[in-house]
Amino acid sequence: MNNMNYEARKNYAEMPKNVKQDCLKSNEAFVRLVWPVISEVCGGGVIRPIETFDGLVSRDLDILAGIDVLQIIDGLGCRGIASRVQFSDPKFGDKDWQTFTIRESRIGSTGETELEKRFRAVNGMRGIIAPYLTVQSYISVDGSRLVGCGVARTVDIFQAIEDGKFTRNSYDNANFLVIKYQDVAGVWNFC
Repeated sequence: MNNMNYEARKNYAEMPKNVKQDCLKSNEAFVRLVWPVISEVCGGGVIRPIETFDGLVSRDLDILAGIDVLQIIDGLGCRGIASRVQFSDPKFGDKDWQTFTIRESRIGSTGETELEKRFRAVNGMRGIIAPYLTVQSYISVDGSRLVGCGVARTVDIFQAIEDGKFTRNSYDNANFLVIKYQDVAGVWNFC
């Protein structure tokens, strides 16, 4: 294992308390508000948020593979889901932006980004594990309801990126690629 991956795994355990709280808040919203709406279109089954487990395997799935949720489908197997839960900003109100966002960089971070990890994985580099589905969800300001969400195969989102169908945006000390749902083949949109 190279030093960067070792450092990322080590830093995961030392994650600041506020980041851990944000992860737990996002996981809780995904399980309570998002999954009941998208479960059927995703093939059903049971989900297990990766960040709620301790241990090297869960850390590796999260940090190295970008998998936030493990979906177990009876009689078929399991697959990874990447999830971005975005809580509405009070200055914009409850808004479904109808976009997928993928972190391109984070100010002050030298670690590998979401974009780098997923790009490597979806381009078939030696069979690297990647999330099969990506879910982007928008939650109300008060955290009580799902405002909207999109579900797509991760490879289809990256095809849109390769086709140049994205813009860039900066928010909260990070830079993101922004891909409209309408530009992703086979997207399922709840609004």
